[in-house]
Amino acid sequence: MLLRVTFLNPTLSNMKTKKIYSIIFIAILFSSCFGQDAAPSPVSYEQISKTLVKDLNVTINDYLVEDKVAEAAMHIKSKMFDCLELEDGRKLCEAGLNFTSGYLYQQAALKNGLKSNSYIKRAITYYEKVLYAYPDNKAAWSNFMKLMTQQQGIDPATIAKLEEMAKKYPSERVNIYVRIGDVYRNDNDLQKACSYYQKAYKEDPFSEKACGAMVELYTKYDFSCVMRNDIRQLAMDCQEIDLPNYSEELLRKELLSFFKNKKYTKALESLVLWAYVMADNDWLTSSKVTRLKTNLFPKSVNPNRSGATVYQAIQELQIIVRSEQIENIDAVQFWKGYNPSVNMYDNWGRVLPKSVLYKILYSKGKKKSFQGNPERAEKFWQYVLDKTRDDDRAFFTVVASEMAELYYNNPSLDPSDKKLNKLIIRLFNMKGAAYGANDLRMIRKYHITLGGIFYNKKKWEGDGAANARFQLSRAVSSRFGPIVNPRLRRMLGDVYTELDQNEDAVNAYTKSIEDYLSLDLIRDADRLITIIVERYSTSMNATQSKKLNSLRVLIGWRKEFKNPDNDILKNKMSTNDYLKKVSIAQVEANKSLSKEFVKLQFFKGLSDLGASISDDRKIDKQIIFANALGKIDKIYELSSPTDFNRIKKIKISLEESVEQPKKLEKAKMNKRTDLSYTTSGSKAGFRTYTVNTLNKEVIVPTQLFELNKVLKNHYATDKTLQKAEIEYRNGRPRVKN
Repeated sequence: MLLRVTFLNPTLSNMKTKKIYSIIFIAILFSSCFGQDAAPSPVSYEQISKTLVKDLNVTINDYLVEDKVAEAAMHIKSKMFDCLELEDGRKLCEAGLNFTSGYLYQQAALKNGLKSNSYIKRAITYYEKVLYAYPDNKAAWSNFMKLMTQQQGIDPATIAKLEEMAKKYPSERVNIYVRIGDVYRNDNDLQKACSYYQKAYKEDPFSEKACGAMVELYTKYDFSCVMRNDIRQLAMDCQEIDLPNYSEELLRKELLSFFKNKKYTKALESLVLWAYVMADNDWLTSSKVTRLKTNLFPKSVNPNRSGATVYQAIQELQIIVRSEQIENIDAVQFWKGYNPSVNMYDNWGRVLPKSVLYKILYSKGKKKSFQGNPERAEKFWQYVLDKTRDDDRAFFTVVASEMAELYYNNPSLDPSDKKLNKLIIRLFNMKGAAYGANDLRMIRKYHITLGGIFYNKKKWEGDGAANARFQLSRAVSSRFGPIVNPRLRRMLGDVYTELDQNEDAVNAYTKSIEDYLSLDLIRDADRLITIIVERYSTSMNATQSKKLNSLRVLIGWRKEFKNPDNDILKNKMSTNDYLKKVSIAQVEANKSLSKEFVKLQFFKGLSDLGASISDDRKIDKQIIFANALGKIDKIYELSSPTDFNRIKKIKISLEESVEQPKKLEKAKMNKRTDLSYTTSGSKAGFRTYTVNTLNKEVIVPTQLFELNKVLKNHYATDKTLQKAEIEYRNGRPRVKN
């Protein structure tokens, strides 16, 4: 984003008024740019700003048209004296003028080829000054990076400067590495470009920019830029971080490449994986399959002589995608039974061609149900159920839930519940087999599916409610592994209510509130606690009342940490005094709630608060983040996907604060390891946390915890709150002097 700045015409304004207006204008203009409060009355500044903008008639571009760059620069420089009168707004004012100077020279470079290099260097210098004061300013970063990378060819000094900036500003490191990679890519040095894209990817495995850059090298430049020398691994990583579009591009390109080189078996595997990703995201359409077929088999190619099996597979895929009747699937051979399976490595497990078929037919059933054609939906889903009973039991439970709901919503399909009861019996039998095999993952899935079916039937007479209670209580049991699922626990509370088991109902609802908080769904937790208090206030026992009161306190604190008017963000209380209040609240909550759960809530809240503190208050931010990290000093289950970002922000903040950032270079986060239903243990030099809603782990370097302890002790005793200068003795951090 480039900022257009205009100035007062000295011939049209009283000089005294002009001076006051220009100060206020600069403050309000750059407070919006930098996201800071520059002065005590934003409303009046906004009004004055609008008047000024309307009256301004001399712009930087006017200076540039007349080639008066020096005069424009002097005009901006003269305003620096006005910044001194703003006191608390001085820093913001000066940064705003530096930004304006950077913009001036950036535009001058575009207009004056002879002096462009000189102007670019000056613009870069001014943008650096802005970034020093406000490292999170996106406009300054955008313009700075454009200037640094717009030159043709490779300038070693430029690369060195960008590397220096990457070390200095960890929060921008991924973007900087990607832009350096872009410079090398534009210079056709793809190997070097790949190395920087990989650096960015290692820094943040969830970065769309890093993932996209690596994908583009392969799809547009035919250069295989992957982490483990395997395109499919990168495709899996992209799929896992919710970027299936990149995964699809990689697999389609791989398919075309294998086919072009007459590696037809590999091409067939790529086709299955590509179709799987497409079907999983409900992206398969007749036009997309036809386009792929045209790319592989132009008219000049005889499919009978080259890639006959690939041709057959695509032909059948067209039939499946176009089919409106399940009977048309009888003509399909490849997608119904081709072996061997395609192995998707690590997290994706095995993928069979028939897995693709099942996903497509499942999507067709959902479409027919939505269109008001339950009979057709039932036929598609029944076919999938009959096949997945042995082939894919996890997917069977998904389709079974949909089929049961179809019967609820369309009684004419199953007026006497015969079909539904048959489905339930099948699920019971499969659950029994899972118990025999001690398959904890599938046992839980069967309990969840059956619990949902009995709950949704809403036929509480007879054994209906008892069945729902049994299945749902087993579904949330810790014996099958950790689980955070507020919906299941809330359903269980409803069932207990129907059975007049109010004490058990309150306990289930209470756990549901805890789950909502663990998933950062604070509003849902607040609503549910209000309902429980209104419904059961007279029937709760003392223990339950204390728990709910503690949860209310936690909800209040979670809101407080997010409140932009809280005492820390408004500088109404010292950070240490504020943290004392937090500690008191934590001790009180510990009396009736799990200590680990309470600590997790304050970790989340303090992390959010630390992220809200402006970068010009680095010490306060550091204190809050250090205390947040201290809340998770034991290995246990995190719950929310946003906990990844919280830990990452803490890591970046501490890394920026120490004098020797290289000591923390080994810090990393890993989301890709599947730790489902296993005990997570420490790794040498790291502490490991599992996010159980994702079945993934977060690895945090032990050094951060050692540093955290040092910082907390330092700030707890040093009332002047000076910056902590860290030194290392015997590999351990301590505060110097």
